[in-house]
Amino acid sequence: IILFFIFSSRRRPLLNSYLFFTFLISLQPTVLSAQLPKSKKALLRIFKDSKQADTLRLNAGKTLQGVYVTTNLDSLLYISQQMEQYGVRQRNTLWQGNAWRSYGNVYLLSGQLDSAKHAYFKAKNLYVKRDNDFYPMVLYSLGNLYSYQNNVDSAQYYFSKALPWAERYADSHIVVALYINLGSIYQNRTEYTKALYYYEIAKRNATLDDKIDILINISTIFHSLGMYDEAEKNAREALRLAQEVKKPISLARAYSSMVACAKADAPTLQRWVDKGLSWAQTVGSKDDYYLILSTAGYRFLYFLKQPGLAEQYIKRVIAEAEKVPQIGYLTRSKIDLAFLKIQQKKYSQALQVCREINSLMKNDPASLFSAEYLQVASDAFAGLGMIDSAYHYLNKLNLLEKKEKDGGINRSIMLGYLDYQQKQEKEALKQQKAAAEALTKEVQKRQRATVGIFALLTLFLVSIAVAFYAFFRQRSRTAAQLSAQNAALQQSNERLRRFSGVVSHDILSNLDLMLSAGKILVGKQPKKESLTQYYDIAQRTSRELKDYCLGLLEEARSAVGTVSRVSAPMQVVEAILARQEITLLRQGCRVQLEPLAPSTLPESIVEQVFQNLISNALRYGMDAENPTLRIAEEQDSLGGTTRWIVEDNGTGIPLERREGIFQGSANPEDQSQGQHLGLSLLRDTLQSYGAKIWVEERKGGGARFVVDLGRQEALQD
Repeated sequence: IILFFIFSSRRRPLLNSYLFFTFLISLQPTVLSAQLPKSKKALLRIFKDSKQADTLRLNAGKTLQGVYVTTNLDSLLYISQQMEQYGVRQRNTLWQGNAWRSYGNVYLLSGQLDSAKHAYFKAKNLYVKRDNDFYPMVLYSLGNLYSYQNNVDSAQYYFSKALPWAERYADSHIVVALYINLGSIYQNRTEYTKALYYYEIAKRNATLDDKIDILINISTIFHSLGMYDEAEKNAREALRLAQEVKKPISLARAYSSMVACAKADAPTLQRWVDKGLSWAQTVGSKDDYYLILSTAGYRFLYFLKQPGLAEQYIKRVIAEAEKVPQIGYLTRSKIDLAFLKIQQKKYSQALQVCREINSLMKNDPASLFSAEYLQVASDAFAGLGMIDSAYHYLNKLNLLEKKEKDGGINRSIMLGYLDYQQKQEKEALKQQKAAAEALTKEVQKRQRATVGIFALLTLFLVSIAVAFYAFFRQRSRTAAQLSAQNAALQQSNERLRRFSGVVSHDILSNLDLMLSAGKILVGKQPKKESLTQYYDIAQRTSRELKDYCLGLLEEARSAVGTVSRVSAPMQVVEAILARQEITLLRQGCRVQLEPLAPSTLPESIVEQVFQNLISNALRYGMDAENPTLRIAEEQDSLGGTTRWIVEDNGTGIPLERREGIFQGSANPEDQSQGQHLGLSLLRDTLQSYGAKIWVEERKGGGARFVVDLGRQEALQD
């Protein structure tokens, strides 16, 4: 992986692809398709590159076929066509055979069994040289094809033929699959000795999932032979492994085996049945679902002698199996139901069930349940007093049992096989001990080759050092960029501070000039009380503006690295109301001023907030008969924030204009354009301090301006 990332940065695609391929070639196809999608591109580059060795390209194509066989049949078909064309051009039968085997897989997955058979046979004939894993693979595929067609003899022939080639050239999972399939064939033929032989060999190198299925099959064989202790032993081992794997399908099959083979009382058996049904429904496995229900009814009926519970499970299986239908489970459950009716001495009902069983078994004269059917039918006729019919079925049963006895399995042979198996295990332990001693000697020899290992370790450490060097170099570059950006921001802040100072200084100069000019004008004109009164208003307003500018200057001088000081909003509001005393008297406005707590906002900002909101209220909200202005402070119970409230009982602001008054621009014909600009600047100022402002309708009519200060820092006394 380290070499791949190093060479990927050097833009060497061929070497990059080869390194990626050598790492990925040993992974499972599901891992390639699910977690490493880039590997497919690397493998495709190798497969299409005519300069690469044929063996490398063929292995890349084979790996891609394994990826696409479960994910994308179109891509699988494309790879196969490319392999066939190349094989034809180069007269390479190995490439052509692999392409036709892949065609057979496509046809098999598409349900075209005849076309799949033709493709597999053509691939088999093209594999002239058989010293590779392709030939046993195509034989294995033919065996699977005949298994789908229920041609057991042909399937057994090709599985057996593939086995020696697979043991020599193929992967272990192919060998295990061949042994399992052969064991299953012999198990279905009731040739249990051969079945156990193949299962035991497969179990040695099987994965956990395969080992669980093998143990379940072995448990079923021992249970069929009446060797219940051995059956329970294998069933419990299968359940233990399934609980380790934690796969629903494995757990469902393991619990099914426990229900069929393990000794248990009624509550324990019911608990196993419920768990098995739950796991079977999780994965949607109908076969396991039917098997668990059918086995539960069988165990409750014949072993635990609880006909009530047995009847519930039997009828449940019949109801479910008739929907699909499932002939095997339906036949098994109806035989159990007939036996139950005979125990209950309901012979007429038992005979009716036997007729239904007979109609099911017409299509399968060699059914596994023939003997049990003949037995219950004979008992039903005998219970009704129909002796001739009962004797007829009993005679058939005797003939069938004689035939099975002549060609069946001897229990003593199975016990001898178990003794042989134990001897084999002891021999295997001796071989393992000898192999361990040989391995110890081999390790001692390999210790002499530590120089080569040290060289590889050195290369690995150098690769890590290169990677860390690249990482820290990139990190230092990023730190330098951040430092340059911070310096640029500090310069920008300094320019803004100087600009605000210059602007405030110019405004102060013009204010002083305006005050001087006003004083001269008042001194030259006749003393009129109204003129003096308005001059006093202009003088106070100009001084307020001067104080505001001085506050901006002070804030600009201490904008960086200062600690917020506590301001007194109550004093600020009282000063503003004092300046507006004449306007309040002229409007006849009644002011309700409630206590305001200290704030961490600068005093200049506090004055800007209340000056703007009070002025707007006196200008636009005094059209009521008894105008009222309320200034208060509230606490938000949900957010835990402090809010300033300035509200009047005027006509209010329409809903569609409430957001517009906080915009920076307005209609030139609108007389409240100054209000728009002032509120826009006020909102921007408050947002820079983490505060918010909005307007809403006051209860009873009027405008209600709300300033949410957010969570203020703790104030010291």
